[in-house]
Amino acid sequence: MDSKTLNYIDKKELIKPLLIHIPVTVLPAWLVEVIAKLADDYPDVTIYLFYKPLNITGKKSSKLLWPVTIIEKLVFRQKFRSFKPIDIHASLRLKKNIVFKASPDREIEKNAVNFYFGNCEYSAQEDCYILPHELIYHGNNGVIHFLKRFLLCKRPYQVISKGRVVWKHRFQTLEYSIDKNSGFFKAAVKQSFESIWCSTKKLESIEHVSYNSPGLLKTSLSWSKTALTRVIKRIKKVLFYKRWFVVITNEQNEFTKLVPKGKDGWADPFITDKHLFVEQINAGSGKGHLVAAKLNGGSTISEYSTIVKEDFHLSYPNIFQLDDSWYMIPESAADNSLRLYEATHFPDTWKFLKILQANARLLDFTPLYYNDMWWLFTISKRMDDGGSYDQLFLFYSNDFINDEWQAHPQNPIVTDSSVARPAGKLYFENGALYRPSQNCFEKYGGCIKINKVVKLSQTEYQEELVEEISPESLGVKAHAVHTLNKDSEHTVYDGQTWELKF
Repeated sequence: MDSKTLNYIDKKELIKPLLIHIPVTVLPAWLVEVIAKLADDYPDVTIYLFYKPLNITGKKSSKLLWPVTIIEKLVFRQKFRSFKPIDIHASLRLKKNIVFKASPDREIEKNAVNFYFGNCEYSAQEDCYILPHELIYHGNNGVIHFLKRFLLCKRPYQVISKGRVVWKHRFQTLEYSIDKNSGFFKAAVKQSFESIWCSTKKLESIEHVSYNSPGLLKTSLSWSKTALTRVIKRIKKVLFYKRWFVVITNEQNEFTKLVPKGKDGWADPFITDKHLFVEQINAGSGKGHLVAAKLNGGSTISEYSTIVKEDFHLSYPNIFQLDDSWYMIPESAADNSLRLYEATHFPDTWKFLKILQANARLLDFTPLYYNDMWWLFTISKRMDDGGSYDQLFLFYSNDFINDEWQAHPQNPIVTDSSVARPAGKLYFENGALYRPSQNCFEKYGGCIKINKVVKLSQTEYQEELVEEISPESLGVKAHAVHTLNKDSEHTVYDGQTWELKF
């Protein structure tokens, strides 16, 4: 399996040509990169770029907001490379499957999947999709539009067909910079093109909701507030560091806080067979290795020891039992692989068994055995600067250790940074199946969301939010929680707090 490429989407038998109607010949660098990546990923399918000025509603951003970009560059060291203006002819002319069209060709339009920026006269036809017109802006103008629409207003990225939304994607993590979020956005847009154009995904249709763009004063005040927050955070980093800890609760809701000796942190707790498995985070390097701790009769531990340590970062020590053997699949995305370990002496001695997937950055991989089949939930980071929080993929297999995985036809099954990333094992309670997830929209690991799985089959996936778990609801002093796991007697969480460096 090492040499095979994982198929993330269930592809159509016949993929039509892609026709992108370009209203300008100079586009932001991130959008040109998306088009180039699509051409590379689908070399046997033609991509037409048709230059046609469109009636795009909306005004250019006020130059009075350009000082914001200057401050972002000087104070927050933003590069804005994603918004660099790129001439599409000069950049894409060597791509053999990209064809430039200067005049209308109704025959091509009729037999292609069409993407427009802003309004278009053919919006009611089949295979016609409307993208936000802000996507074409570059330079300072592009930065300001991106900041206003997607960060300050917290609006999702949407694609419209026949007047209704068919793709809705929250890609943002608002505590991060413009540069970092523009990378997340690039990956989100690329996925929307690929899913609409090439996959068998059934696109849900919801009523289109219009948004009013904020004015100069509101934009300035909102940005000033976020800038002040980032400055305070920088100052705090001089005196404090972030430390993860584990909280273990019993059936009486009594909880105990657990941390390793020294300044290291513990995160991503899994509990099974009266043993606790965690990621231990080095306080200096931030690099993680895996630790097992034995629980005493209550909620305390008597001893702990390192069980797996590699040259790269490890986390999320997902433990499961299969055919009387114990296995572990930690997150090893830093190695660009998904690795399988087996216990030679449970719980403290483990050996590396095999690579399940090579050339893949799969985060918080979470398998579930249900209805005589393995269901495999994971975040996939498919572009270098793409997000790690907003696209949840689902695969299924009869034997995921030895067989190929089948991509679920609804992949990605969740496109929302507030609910996509796994936060622990799925579990059953009162006959219902629940999926814990992380809310990474406002900040990484802001809180845990519990989602009830309504439909899970080879053709459908549906879930609904039923509960949110925050540090306040747990009654612990922390500013983030992002993992939950259970056994018959205990529930374990993790939390993050600021600790003095000195």
